[in-house]
Amino acid sequence: MNIYHTANEPEAGVLELHEQIFGDCLQDRLSKKPATITTVATSGDRVVGYKIGYPQNDRTFYSWLGGVDERSRGQGIGKQLMKAQHEYVKQHKYTTVETKTMNKWRGMLILNIQSGFMIYGTHLNQEGEVMIMLRKQL
Repeated sequence: MNIYHTANEPEAGVLELHEQIFGDCLQDRLSKKPATITTVATSGDRVVGYKIGYPQNDRTFYSWLGGVDERSRGQGIGKQLMKAQHEYVKQHKYTTVETKTMNKWRGMLILNIQSGFMIYGTHLNQEGEVMIMLRKQL
């Protein structure tokens, strides 16, 4: 497996994987966000996972979206992507990573907590679902 970072527009494989996992068009969502950094995991020529985030300010990086191909789950790819993303942003002088998730994404919630994130609050999203807000000091 290979893990690397790209700035701004994610490659086609990331866009396709996002649509497979979440069923929506990532490009539409990206148009409303600042410059992003995508951490990509590939196996051969296939994208098997990704994490996308962006700076909230000079010190805080927001880890926004991520996913692992259904056929590749259970292999620790999400954990490796998170670790690579955090190492990258730490090297770029960020001291905090924030993220949000929902209870229905329990695997992501558990991974965040196991990786040192602390829950610091909740809020309702536009659909009325509870969002769990997490923060990690790097």
